Amino acid sequence: MRFLMTTFGSRGDVEPIAGLAAALRAQGAEAVVCAPPDEEFAQLLGGLGVELVPMGAPVRP
Repeated sequence: MRFLMTTFGSRGDVEPIAGLAAALRAQGAEAVVCAPPDEEFAQLLGGLGVELVPMGAPVRP
């Protein structure tokens, strides 16, 4: 099963989606997250083994 999740906002908006994506991947699903291209989000998702698909402008320029 494949999932594409999107979110936009601060870490408080991205972190719950990151956790959900990681849980889906642990169950064998393919899950990627579209979120702002902030380095903080890239590190968070990368640490969980979830691909970040950059979307829009950074939240923190």
